[in-house]
Amino acid sequence: MKRSTLAARAAALAVFVSAAMPALAAQPAAGQGRLVAPGSECALPDATRAAFAAQQAQGQVSRAAVRADVEVWRASGMAELSRARPLPDVYSERYRQHYAEYLRMRNGPEFAAALCRELQNAD
Repeated sequence: MKRSTLAARAAALAVFVSAAMPALAAQPAAGQGRLVAPGSECALPDATRAAFAAQQAQGQVSRAAVRADVEVWRASGMAELSRARPLPDVYSERYRQHYAEYLRMRNGPEFAAALCRELQNAD
């Protein structure tokens, strides 16, 4: 290959990697994708708690967990940003703040409470 072609490809690769870095930084950290199990303060029948634990052990996501995630998504303000036309600027400070709030709620007591409510309503 010609040197100019190799240099052009190397430059294109460098531009691609530098453009991808902010997107990689916006990804949740390892371990943040795990579900928060309903705590002991959540009054659930043993059968419901066992069924939920069995689904988690198999890597399945329950309907209640999805509904709880949607509730937290809406409460964090991400739903309003997702409706924007044209699509929201995922690199903006406003988007990052709402996404950080969503991650905090998703990994905190808000999600556990929403999951508990959904599991109680599923019966």
